[in-house]
Amino acid sequence: MYTLLPHPGWQHEPGRENTTITPIPGDLCWFTFDGDPGWVPGNVFGEVVEGLAEMAAACQDLWMGGVRGERLTLRREED
Repeated sequence: MYTLLPHPGWQHEPGRENTTITPIPGDLCWFTFDGDPGWVPGNVFGEVVEGLAEMAAACQDLWMGGVRGERLTLRREED
């Protein structure tokens, strides 16, 4: 499972420590992308120790089913 987050505004990146390009199930990794093509190593900073199977099932359902049953409605805000 991946998510994109806005940069936290650090003046300097934390640097590479305990890096991997192939996280194993349960690894929590921090990746920084700076236009570098190819393999991008990420820092492993934690591990999911409870509920991994349930999280994996929910991710698989989202991956395969998307947002089935959901509606997105856009409207113009009145002044």
